[in-house]
Amino acid sequence: MVRVVMLSAPGAGKGTHGRWLTQQTGAAHISSGDLLRAEVARASDLGRQVAGYTTRGDLVPDALIFSVLIPAVVAAARETGGYVLDGFPRTMPQALRAAEIAVELGLNYPKGPLALGDMLGPARVLAVLDGMQAVTHDPKYRATTWLRRRAKLGVSLKTPD
Repeated sequence: MVRVVMLSAPGAGKGTHGRWLTQQTGAAHISSGDLLRAEVARASDLGRQVAGYTTRGDLVPDALIFSVLIPAVVAAARETGGYVLDGFPRTMPQALRAAEIAVELGLNYPKGPLALGDMLGPARVLAVLDGMQAVTHDPKYRATTWLRRRAKLGVSLKTPD
């Protein structure tokens, strides 16, 4: 079972590498951009809503993104046992909500953000937050002293203080 999330800047090769990974693993390649474009081309109600944002050059709201992605991810998990997500998530709120949805749908994700953080490792979580903070300068990505201490000591996020 392969479940991969491809994260990088536009044009960095997510699609190329995603297609290669799907050829190697048999997992489904799910491109959020391709799904949104297909929905617009179908001229469905959802497609018309998406087009309203994309024609203005605005980001499509998370609720619409999830309306398109969830059925594709569930189908891929059922049909191929895995997927390669290309172009999603784009924001930390999308990533956190995606993890919650995966738990709700029983897609074998860890239960809750601390379990997810433990799976990744405190040092990696810290590195991601530091990178997000450096790029965005947004204080919501500033890592807490608690996380920095755990990363330095290599202590589980779920272990009580």
